[in-house]
Amino acid sequence: MEENTVTLIVGLTGIVATLIVAVIGFYYTHKSQANSFREKLYGRQLDLISKLFHYHGRFRVFSTLIIENHFKEEALEDIRVLVRDHSIAKEEAGAIFPTELYEQLGKVSDTMSEFMERQENDLLLSMENQLSFNSADVKFALLSRSLLGVDELSIGNVRVTSSWNNFKRIKNLDMDYLNRYVRERTDLDSIRY
Repeated sequence: MEENTVTLIVGLTGIVATLIVAVIGFYYTHKSQANSFREKLYGRQLDLISKLFHYHGRFRVFSTLIIENHFKEEALEDIRVLVRDHSIAKEEAGAIFPTELYEQLGKVSDTMSEFMERQENDLLLSMENQLSFNSADVKFALLSRSLLGVDELSIGNVRVTSSWNNFKRIKNLDMDYLNRYVRERTDLDSIRY
């Protein structure tokens, strides 16, 4: 072989090797950025779901106080602030929650608004009104736990996300079924107001 041919082959081999290394580098850079984005999204979802669980628990307490006429004025003041904060959190959820979870959060929010509307119009409130909130909240909680993979975390097996089939199965639960389930296990007549 001629010296020029050997130099050309070595030069082309170097260029091809550099190109391959650059492509591999771009691939891993892109992959690490996507993982970083996924981790940030998961973290924000986890924080917002925790905040919403807190709001829902407070709503349950305040609505019980209102129904039972204990510290009613204080509870009304607190629940109004709570509903406003919940509305702000719901708007944030629209950007980071999957559609199914956001849709269920809307149902929870609707039951909260319905409760407040009944209160503002001086309509009779009972534990029945709170049951519709509880049923919507239970479904929201189940969807959230499925999305976060909470029930699948264990010492030996940490899974960041749950299976899509599990999520869909919970999403398809009927609200009437949850209402009947809670109603059958709750003696509403024994609850004193």
